[in-house]
Amino acid sequence: MDVQWVDPMAAIARALCTYAKRPLDVATLTRAAGASETLVHGTPSGVDGALAIAGGTGVFRRSTGLAPLGGVPPLRILVGPSSVPRSTAAMIERVAEATGSQRNDPRLRELGALPDSGTAALLAADLPTLGGAMDRAYRFREIGRVRVVEAAELAAMKAIAIAARKGQEKGLSDRLDLHRLLRAFPDLRAENGPVPARLVAL
Repeated sequence: MDVQWVDPMAAIARALCTYAKRPLDVATLTRAAGASETLVHGTPSGVDGALAIAGGTGVFRRSTGLAPLGGVPPLRILVGPSSVPRSTAAMIERVAEATGSQRNDPRLRELGALPDSGTAALLAADLPTLGGAMDRAYRFREIGRVRVVEAAELAAMKAIAIAARKGQEKGLSDRLDLHRLLRAFPDLRAENGPVPARLVAL
C-alpha cells in the first residue's frame, strides 16, 4: 500500500524553502511544516507533515516520530472530505476538558494502544481485526465531540454540494468525491436506499 498524503503545510513549507533557496532535506522541511502547523493547530502532533514528506505507510508517535512499515499488503481505503467545519485546536481542548488533562485516563490509554493492534492486523492482512480496531477508535469520537459522517449522509451532502456549486471548480471535485463514494459503497445507489432519506432529512 503506497500512501500519498497531501498536507498543505508541508506543501507551503516546501515552496517557501525553494523560494528562499534553503536546503530541502527532511529535517528542514519538517521544522518548516511544524512551524506552519503551530499557527493553525496550536500544538500539532506532526503526523500530517511527517506522512506528507516521507510518504508510504508507517506508525506515528509524537515521542518517536514516524516509523515506516514495510511489507504492507494491498489495502484500499476511501477518504471523503465531509465539508464539516472543525478545528483541531478546539477538539484538543475538548478532549483535555473531558479527560481532565489526565494522560492516564483509561479511554486515552485504550485509544493509544489501538495503533499496535491495528498495525499487527494490517501486516497480517487480518482485515476483520483491523476493522474492529477502527470501530473501537470510532467509538472514542465522543471524547472530543467529533462529528463523524456516515457514508449515506456524506453522499447526500455531496449531492447537495454539487447542485449548489454547479459550474464551479469545487463542484467538479464534489462530483469526483461522490463517484468514488458510490463505487466504494454500491448499495448507496438504490432508489429506495438510505441516501434519499438523508437528502430529505438535510
